[in-house]
Amino acid sequence: MAEIAREAGIAYGTLVVFLKKYRDRIPSEKQGRFRVFPREAVDVIKEIVRENAARQGRKVRARTEDNSPPPAKTSLHPPESVRSLKRLPAHGLFFRNSIDVLIEPEGDGFIARTVELNFSAGGRTGREAMDKLRIVIAETYLALIETDIGQWTRELSERAGLVGMIKRGK
Repeated sequence: MAEIAREAGIAYGTLVVFLKKYRDRIPSEKQGRFRVFPREAVDVIKEIVRENAARQGRKVRARTEDNSPPPAKTSLHPPESVRSLKRLPAHGLFFRNSIDVLIEPEGDGFIARTVELNFSAGGRTGREAMDKLRIVIAETYLALIETDIGQWTRELSERAGLVGMIKRGK
């Protein structure tokens, strides 16, 4: 994904947001646990960048009759953000390579979603959502390594790639 971002001339985090927001427009296919992008994906991403160019920069606020700016809006929900996840500390586990997590407002709380894996968890705050996501990933990993392959549920089978992505820490 870093190579695609570099070729499209955008930041990696922006690519992650675009993949989440425009997943139906950006062509890709799943090969094992990896997502592979054809050459035309770069052109589609560049087109999305051009479409979003008009929305860049600070938003202009309307002035009131006395020409003073309107009161600032306070929001309990900051815009979506991309975080990096490396450790699962409660279980002494670590990702071999960090993974990206998209944290975004949802309803009255937040939801944390992994980009590379199909995991998500919610919480009242972004931090709580991230902590719950760590727990879900760690528990799934432990279930994978503690259960015979023949006894895996369909859900565990779909997440078997997680076994090679995590290692135990010291």
